[in-house]
Amino acid sequence: MIRGMPMRVPRPLVRLAITCAALVLAITAGMVPTRANEDERRIWLEVLRSQPATAEPAPAPRQRPRRAARPAAPATAPRAEPAAAAAAEVPQDVPITHRVVVFGDSLATNLGEGLADVLSDKPNVVVETRAQGSSGLVRDDFHDWRAEIDHFLTGEDAFDIGVVLVGLNDRQDIAGPEGRLERLGPEWKDAYARRVDTILAKFRAAGVPLVWVGLPPMRSSRLSTDLLAINEIVRGRVTRGGGIWVDTWQGFVDDDNRYSDNGPTLEGQIARLRAGDGIHFTPAGGRKAAHFADVEIRRLLARDRPAPISAAAPVPAAGGLAAIGDLEALTVEEIIARLSALPEAPEDVAIEDAPPAIGPVVPLTETAAAGSTALVRAPPLADRATRLLNERVLADGVAPPAAPGRADDFTWPAAPVSR
Repeated sequence: MIRGMPMRVPRPLVRLAITCAALVLAITAGMVPTRANEDERRIWLEVLRSQPATAEPAPAPRQRPRRAARPAAPATAPRAEPAAAAAAEVPQDVPITHRVVVFGDSLATNLGEGLADVLSDKPNVVVETRAQGSSGLVRDDFHDWRAEIDHFLTGEDAFDIGVVLVGLNDRQDIAGPEGRLERLGPEWKDAYARRVDTILAKFRAAGVPLVWVGLPPMRSSRLSTDLLAINEIVRGRVTRGGGIWVDTWQGFVDDDNRYSDNGPTLEGQIARLRAGDGIHFTPAGGRKAAHFADVEIRRLLARDRPAPISAAAPVPAAGGLAAIGDLEALTVEEIIARLSALPEAPEDVAIEDAPPAIGPVVPLTETAAAGSTALVRAPPLADRATRLLNERVLADGVAPPAAPGRADDFTWPAAPVSR
């Protein structure tokens, strides 16, 4: 406010002061109830009612200065899993050329899931799992694999490669016509081996290759001992019966050959490979177990690959097209008739500028047999004097005699050197 200038009172304050005074007068007038007071109060009320009932707008709330909004980060799609990403890149019109079916118990379920993952890079190969939990080769009354496999080897369910992982639930006695056979006894082992032979014979008769995956170690040492004995029985029968035996034991033990929950994965990272029960596989463990069978399956797929097509192809004989005549003056039917009347080309005619045929793909890790049956001859033995000299020099450390004129010849006078 500037000194010397009258202060302006806001109108709302003036109205508030008048109202308060009127109320005071009204209260005071109520103490002495006279007619004059009543008239005066009515006048004041009319005066108050004549004022416009306007309210001063409330002050706007103080707003803080807003910061500039940061540009939103571009939305990124969630990272896809390796199997899902590979499946997204697989064309949908790829024809299925091979079917791989996994049989067995609950461990085979883990194996089938891992095998489908590791074979996801081959869109023409489909993997199916026909596992049955708590099944085995002992309790035929619960699930008879020998009878059920016949159904899958023929008909619409026929497949190209079979994979078997079974035996986890076979640690029990075998009940047969000859009585009850004690678990892992001599008679039990013979009966169990015959059941394995029956399955192998069915695959062999159908011409379907069979990959038999061995049982892994377990957390229970007693269970591992029994399963190791079952592996030894099956290994011998499979190798003799024309199947392919796959050993997974060393993939799930530590440096001391003891069971381990953790271990290196296919990507080289240390991860948990076995489930909490110490029996089944985790997804990473299932992929690792499937890797052992995957090696053999890829060899079978490479063996079924068709031979490369030769570049040599018959061509029409020289002058054959010229014998047709002017093509522009002929109709389509006449051209076809004249082409059909041409003599066939000789079989030994080939394209001269065709590139050479590509040979078969040979794996670098495969052991190739020698083309000839003749043994490679060793070099002839040295004479006795030479062998004795070599023995004294190399075994006894005696220096050989110096040759005349050589750098180690220290005789004096020097012997003449023959030229």
